[in-house]
Amino acid sequence: MTVHWCAAGPEALPGMRALREEGRDVRVWATCPAPDAADALGELQPAPYALEALTTALAPGDVVVCPAERYLELADAAVGAGAHAVVQGAMHQDLGSLDAAARAAGVSVVTVVGLSPGIDIAMARALISDLRRAGHPGLSADLGLQILSGSFPRAPGAFRAKFAASPVAEIEALAQAARSIREFSPLEVARPWDASLRHQAPLDPPETFEMHPVGDSLALRGLLEIDPAWRMRTLVRGVLRPNGWAEAWAGVLDRVAGGQETPANIAHRLFADNPYAPGEADRVVMCVSLEVRDGGAPVWHRTWALDGWGDARGRADARLGSHCVALAVRAASAGAMPIGVSAGPAGPQMAVDWLAALDTQAQRLRTVDHLA
Repeated sequence: MTVHWCAAGPEALPGMRALREEGRDVRVWATCPAPDAADALGELQPAPYALEALTTALAPGDVVVCPAERYLELADAAVGAGAHAVVQGAMHQDLGSLDAAARAAGVSVVTVVGLSPGIDIAMARALISDLRRAGHPGLSADLGLQILSGSFPRAPGAFRAKFAASPVAEIEALAQAARSIREFSPLEVARPWDASLRHQAPLDPPETFEMHPVGDSLALRGLLEIDPAWRMRTLVRGVLRPNGWAEAWAGVLDRVAGGQETPANIAHRLFADNPYAPGEADRVVMCVSLEVRDGGAPVWHRTWALDGWGDARGRADARLGSHCVALAVRAASAGAMPIGVSAGPAGPQMAVDWLAALDTQAQRLRTVDHLA
């Protein structure tokens, strides 16, 4: 079995190396093999990506790791060859077109793996499972689910952000309307930062961040199989920002809202002006919280809290994101994922197992029982 990791750069190294250390064959396909990326990959020298060459190299039972771009053609090629596909990032609706073919081929197409969405969704699955085992909620109860994550420099600096690559996806998300539920009512804002709130994260010690919603949080109902009978007081997937972010980004946000400049142009300029320095430490913070109130009083409230930063092992976002992808590769190759298209991890126990495996990649990862 070969793992074909496509569009891989230095940020994928921790996960690829972990798979190699297990004796797995890992082949790297680069869409833009920059010299510095090739140097960093070392023994995993990338081959230039071409769909025909990849398709020829695929064998039944292989696993193709698909990036955010070209995910559909790569997943389609994998299924056609009887190979599994692991698609990094969001659950792309158009992947549903591959479900019947994947089932017929007996292979898995695994989505929602990586840093975020990925680890944060595993945390939410684990919390919802805990809640069901506890027998909550009753018919009179209401729930609040917040899935929050952020990636920024450990020392944020005046601009409150730096980048290891052009943040096109981040700027595109800011340019799109955000939907969430706040105080039982749907909330839709054309500019996500208009719905910003302060959020106190139960870290060690507790820390306050700016938070704003991103994307369509209402889609979490289906993704997480939230019981339709549950009354949702709050339902939001959002981004954590260092305090002062909105003020520091005021000019950028004006350009995003104005629409005269493409997200790609804005992102490329941000990357050029605010790159990480060699060896500079990044930081990843995640807080996924589920609370049940009955009669206005909390009766169940837990949070998964993660705090990780760059160290001698490299960047925190690379460690966490690529190791989550590696977990999905292992699960798919072992036949532990459902046949067809599904979001990983498969079931609450796998979610807990993945989080336990990721514990060593963060400096702090724990569950907080706010009522204990």
